[in-house]
Amino acid sequence: MKTRFHPLTILVLAALLLPRSVAGQSNFNQGKILEKINSGGYSYLRVQTGQKTLWLAAPMTEIETGEPVLFSPGMLMENFTSPSLNRTFPQIYFTGTVLRPGEQKATGFSHNRSSMKQIPTEDMLHSVTPLEDGLSIRELIAQKEDLNGQVVTIRGLVTKFNASIMNRNWLHLRDASTGPDGKDLVVTTDETFEVGETVVLTGVVQIDQDFGFGYSYELLLTQAHRRP
Repeated sequence: MKTRFHPLTILVLAALLLPRSVAGQSNFNQGKILEKINSGGYSYLRVQTGQKTLWLAAPMTEIETGEPVLFSPGMLMENFTSPSLNRTFPQIYFTGTVLRPGEQKATGFSHNRSSMKQIPTEDMLHSVTPLEDGLSIRELIAQKEDLNGQVVTIRGLVTKFNASIMNRNWLHLRDASTGPDGKDLVVTTDETFEVGETVVLTGVVQIDQDFGFGYSYELLLTQAHRRP
């Protein structure tokens, strides 16, 4: 059976859900571009990796045929039909990041700004003081059903930031309330943030947000903005 999903939907999931390590490039595969097709705002790349040849679908890139390329692990789709090419690929990997060896900045959606995830230390988390008039992440998780659709305020450490995905920016917040191995709170916003800064945000609680392909969020803080 042919699989017909829009490439943007799959690339969004790759960008949001797959790990990145641009600075050290340790999580990247390397190959050489044998063929490149730009279509529908995306680059379809036939890449030689050792003895194996595979197809990648990625955000539009300036890297050309014959050049070496690094790419992040992608989401495999089988029997995928590209609507703009009217072509079916038996196997194709959708990746959110492609770059030339030695580049420190990943290409992404319209060259948008993204960050690798920071793993906070216990000292960093304990420096995030609780709000007297807000919630901790642990409290928000525990009360998420009751708070669904309501506006809340929370303070947290920014551990990851991705810009301009699905017309919004995404960040991850942590505090000490869930412990050193606790869950991140995922936040959507129109504002820009730096990894490592501590922020106070006000936003709307949304639960059970499903993006398809088996990926869903039990809890999101949406429409978030900095509190003055």
